[in-house]
Amino acid sequence: MRRALLLTVLLLPSALMAQDRTATLADIRLQLRALSTEIQGLKRELEPRLREVAPPGALVARIGGDEFAMIIEERALGERSSEIAEACIEAASRPIEFHGMKLAVGASVGIAHLSAQSQGQDADRLLADADIALYQAKEAGRGRLALFDGEARDSLEKQADLEFELALGLEYGEFVPFLQPQVDAVTGEVIGAEVLARWMSPSRGLLTPGAFLQSLRNPELEERITYAVRAAALDWMSRSEAGRPPAISINLSSTELTRVDCASDMDWELTMRGLSARKVSIEVLEDVVIHENDTEMERTISALRAAGHPLELDDFGTGNSGLANLVRLSVEQLKIDRSFISGIDADRSRQAIVQAMIGIGQALNIKVLAEGVETDAERKMLVSLGCTRMQGFHFARPMDTGSFERWMASRSAAA
Repeated sequence: MRRALLLTVLLLPSALMAQDRTATLADIRLQLRALSTEIQGLKRELEPRLREVAPPGALVARIGGDEFAMIIEERALGERSSEIAEACIEAASRPIEFHGMKLAVGASVGIAHLSAQSQGQDADRLLADADIALYQAKEAGRGRLALFDGEARDSLEKQADLEFELALGLEYGEFVPFLQPQVDAVTGEVIGAEVLARWMSPSRGLLTPGAFLQSLRNPELEERITYAVRAAALDWMSRSEAGRPPAISINLSSTELTRVDCASDMDWELTMRGLSARKVSIEVLEDVVIHENDTEMERTISALRAAGHPLELDDFGTGNSGLANLVRLSVEQLKIDRSFISGIDADRSRQAIVQAMIGIGQALNIKVLAEGVETDAERKMLVSLGCTRMQGFHFARPMDTGSFERWMASRSAAA
């Protein structure tokens, strides 16, 4: 059935434009946004509503799942397509009576135009452009509409190119762990290292996650990259003790923490390499641990702690985590976000805030580490406030495993 509908939608524009070379076509693509739309009766109720707001001669078709398309041909369509799209959203959003209940249904709409004078374009492009616009509308939130523009297509094409390169990079081992040392600022002792992902791209150069992960919309690919970097770091830690830190810190995302097999997978990864859980600290962003009702996440964190992994709360001070969470989850170290550290030597407000954070750690017997320390003046101020555990460019930049080993060797030689 869906194939027949798509065929009708694809053939109609070329037929119409053959009749009238001055017409403009619009594809108004609407997608419902509610769990209740899985009920077939609701979908049958919505199609007649869309036909009511559609102009005469328009084609309205459900093209699969919870998605509908409306093809309109008019000589001077212009902004009228946006008015029709708004009417579609309003029609879809009216409560629906279903077995004595009133159910709310939201919708997002994407609009694309195809002019009769356009050269080298066809109905396939119209449908593709409407899909892109619909994607933009859904990203903007419920009840929104978006009009296709060429920049959006370019952006998605670049995204597709990036994902292709990332997949190739995985195959060729281009994703590697970099490590940034954590030190005791008084004794100079290396107390750990944070594992950071880097992409050694042949065409783009050395890239940080901000350049390739933040815009990635493929969760499976992101998880594979994260796993590859973590596995390489664990392999490196297991091969020797020389040139290694006492422990490494790895970050686990909220998605990973909600997987039922997260803790058992981590245990297997360490067992097969002969590594102790104490050598691998688990970093969790502060905002992740505020979900007290997320029992699966809390169960995973508890299992990781029971296995012996130290738990570190990253970017402390930027989220809304309560003190009860620190105790409940047995947090072993707080990492003060760099936004509080930058310029702390000359900023009394920052000094007061950081001193309070250090006080919380001391009161709860939790270690405190300052991130982003870049100057000796910042180091001295933090020491005077009672924080000696630090990480930042003042001590060392993130480096690959070979460079880290040489850095450790040079410190040993100088000692």
